[in-house]
Amino acid sequence: MNAIIDGGERNRLVEFLCDDEGLSTDAVCKELETEGVNAVSFLAKMKDTVRKGIQAAWRKQAEKERSDDEMKADGVRKEVLSLSSEQLMKIIFDAQMGKLGHTGQELAMAARNKESIEPTMEEIRTWVEDILLASGKLPEEGEKK
Repeated sequence: MNAIIDGGERNRLVEFLCDDEGLSTDAVCKELETEGVNAVSFLAKMKDTVRKGIQAAWRKQAEKERSDDEMKADGVRKEVLSLSSEQLMKIIFDAQMGKLGHTGQELAMAARNKESIEPTMEEIRTWVEDILLASGKLPEEGEKK
């Protein structure tokens, strides 16, 4: 059975809900409780609902970013696998010279300073992947040939 609110009750309700100027949250809660509303429970449910909504949005955004990053990493990995050792070494050299940004340069310098006597091809590919992912650049078509 639906309760019908007459015009007078509706106006009082609207006035009550709209007239919170100068009232603290505690004062509003006390006033609502005198009207039979469990304001503390309502606010707790509201905060929980809002928190869950925000967390769900953050989770969704993080999943999208993670998926995008994985797709990008897979693309770079495939690209690096198609490059010759000379092309890989050119990318490392270009990075050392700063042509792939500051982070790319730091990674290339760190790779150069590795203690290993002669890096394996797998290590070189990994370095190039890291440099390309950090710099956000892929080798130009001309560099691949």
